[in-house]
Formats: sequence, structure tokens, C-alpha cells
Amino acid sequence: LASLTNNSQFPGPRWGLLPSEDAVVFIDNHDTQRTSGSSILTYKDPKLYKMAVAFMLSWSYGFPRIMSSFAFQNSDTGPPHDEEQNILSVPVREDHTCGNGWVCEHRWRQIYNMVAFRNIVRGVYEVMV
Repeated sequence: LASLTNNSQFPGPRWGLLPSEDAVVFIDNHDTQRTSGSSILTYKDPKLYKMAVAFMLSWSYGFPRIMSSFAFQNSDTGPPHDEEQNILSVPVREDHTCGNGWVCEHRWRQIYNMVAFRNIVRGVYEVMV
């Protein structure tokens, strides 16, 4: 990765990508997360997932979108619900994580700290990794 960051055009149009101001970047979304046989990172591999989100948030390319999801077993799993199919509320614990089957990746300490970092350094400098 370090050798890639020496290119002032990475990522961007030179690599066949959109200009930064037109790009939305993400690690996973509600579709890719549930793709069978997919190599997409999700909350189910928390260490790698947190590292990928940290990289995304440390790089100044695009507008980042952070996933906030619920636990699922397969692509047909719907949001947490009661026996009458009413969607359960999202309780927030003292450590800021969620319960009732909600994953809430955006509330993971490592991720909300990287959001704060990105907000603080916005426009100041490129993070070299």
C-alpha cells in the first residue's frame, strides 16, 4: 500500500475511478453484505473490517459511507423483530454498542474514533499509510 500512496493521483481518474468529489466509498452495504460466497468484508470479520474502515476513513478520497446493520444468518434474514413481526428498537448499551440483534458498526469504538480523526484532519493533510 505504501508504494501506491506515492502516486498523487491515487485513487482517482487516472486509475479509472471517479473524481473524489463525485465518489461514494464503502466497505460493504446491505446488498454486498449478504452476497453468497462473497469476499466482501463485513462485521463477521471484525478485525479486518475495522482495519478496512479505518483505511477508508484515513484516506481523503470520496464521501465515505459507514454501514450500520443487523445480525443475519443468510440473505433472507430480515431485521430483528418480535413474534408479531414488529421490528425491534435499537437499544444502546453503556459502551455505545447495540443490542437486540442490531450490529451498529458505526458505534464501534474504533470506527467512531476514525470518524472523529477524519473530521479533525479534513483538508489538513493526506494520511500516508
